[in-house]
Amino acid sequence: MCAENRSNSREFPLFAHELNAALKEGDSDRFIGLVGGLCRLYGMGEIAKQSGLNRPQLYRSFQKGGNPSFRNLLVCLNVLGIEMTVSGKDEPSGE
Repeated sequence: MCAENRSNSREFPLFAHELNAALKEGDSDRFIGLVGGLCRLYGMGEIAKQSGLNRPQLYRSFQKGGNPSFRNLLVCLNVLGIEMTVSGKDEPSGE
């Protein structure tokens, strides 16, 4: 991983608005794609090293149409320095 990517990793939380927009719209493919893009920017090898996850599996999980486990998604977000939180809506949808 190049040193430039390490310094850029501190700026990853600035992408939170894009991640939140994808979640708000219910666009899981976009959310996974954004996280995958950040993982590639940081370096999949470094993500694998810091998380203990398998590098080839990470690439498969975050490719178009990939389906990472929720656990792996949270682990990657943690390595990237991105925190995911849950909050309630004013009006719950449904019945």
